[in-house]
Amino acid sequence: MIVSLTAFGQDLITTTEGQTIKAKVLEIGLDEIKYKKYENLEGPTYTMVKSKVLVIYYENGTTELFGNKSNIVEQEEIANAISNPCETSPRGIISYNIGANLPVGKFGLIYEGTEAGYALPFVTIEFNLVRHIGESSFDFCASSRANVFLSDETFLGYGIDADVTRGPWSLSGTMVGGQYNYSINNREKVSARVMTGLVAATKSEMMVEKPTYWFKEERVSVFTPTILVGCGMSANTKKNLVLLLNLDFQRAYPTFNSIESVWNNGMRTWDTWSQPMSFLSLTGGIGVNFN
Repeated sequence: MIVSLTAFGQDLITTTEGQTIKAKVLEIGLDEIKYKKYENLEGPTYTMVKSKVLVIYYENGTTELFGNKSNIVEQEEIANAISNPCETSPRGIISYNIGANLPVGKFGLIYEGTEAGYALPFVTIEFNLVRHIGESSFDFCASSRANVFLSDETFLGYGIDADVTRGPWSLSGTMVGGQYNYSINNREKVSARVMTGLVAATKSEMMVEKPTYWFKEERVSVFTPTILVGCGMSANTKKNLVLLLNLDFQRAYPTFNSIESVWNNGMRTWDTWSQPMSFLSLTGGIGVNFN
């Protein structure tokens, strides 16, 4: 009788580890299941404990559940993604991230003399577009980032003791590059990216006041190349959303030309100098998969 039943099709046994076995189920006992492999129905009979079975799909269309329902749904999603990759695999991610930055090196320290770093940590905001390249582990990525830094109001230039007021610094623009992904499981992955682009670097306005005189240095913006290297982690949710966490290092070295200073006696002076702008940023965000 068992042999005659096998002529109509096959049963599918899905285990708790995600393995799918093509079989003909012979017997379901209290603690175990007996079956034959569909590829060798005349061969040996196999036994599996029921605790390792998630679900059985019988050849007549019925289903018998043994495991947790959420696990069964997840396994079905995996099976569907494997059988229909073009229909289920997202082709990219659009995301919005926000976080904190930390100026490093000469950009984040105060040095004596006119070539000094003034920046303090504040905020980084970015919009990202990631587009998968075929079925490879590489992505094309583009980012529009705005980095704003507060200013230290200490003035050590030539030992001058004065009251100083400075505005914020900023580094904002668009970059493009590539990203490599490594999947941890079907929902989570880690990535590394390298990007470059053209950004607007803005030096803050500065007001220096002494009891006997004052001068005001203007705010200046210039375009400059920049490079970014970073790593990140993403996790897909069941509602087509993606949670993201990124750690990046970005650097630019703008040259500010003809910086005008106005003095209390009406004198005007101009200066040109370069300022390294290097910083770390830690951002978190949310994205949406698209096809």
